[in-house]
Amino acid sequence: MRAEPAIAPGARRWIPARAGALVFALALLAGAVRGQGLEADGFKLPQYYDPPFETQMKSLLEGAKARPQPGGLVLISEAKLQTFQTNGAREMTVEAPLCMFDSGTRTVNSSGPVLVRSADGKLYLEGKGFLWQQTNTHLIISNQSRTLIRGALTNSFIR
Repeated sequence: MRAEPAIAPGARRWIPARAGALVFALALLAGAVRGQGLEADGFKLPQYYDPPFETQMKSLLEGAKARPQPGGLVLISEAKLQTFQTNGAREMTVEAPLCMFDSGTRTVNSSGPVLVRSADGKLYLEGKGFLWQQTNTHLIISNQSRTLIRGALTNSFIR
């Protein structure tokens, strides 16, 4: 019987993110070789849950184009951020024409317009400026926010 090497707690969840970063770096290199500059099409960066749900995606940040910036930042155009429950069901979608991903702090932010929709269609939120903290899944809309809630109001929001 062969012993498997021990994996430090939390190490497994970053493997997909590292793989995504590697794919992104290779895509940027391919673009630079073709003479298109340091820009990649089809940016995708998944985040996975901790065990026992380590195979399930927690969030997925996508963009039509991505351009690296100094300091570990990535400028993403036509950004779409999706969050998921541990059973794979989508929770919400956040869309922004332009945003910045900070690989050091694992945050996404923008001073521009943002649109948020719940998967069930009962919550619609728009505003200007947002901050997404990937590590604790917090979303903050900073300015000119408007919210539309569809369906019957219940006491389920009161704690």
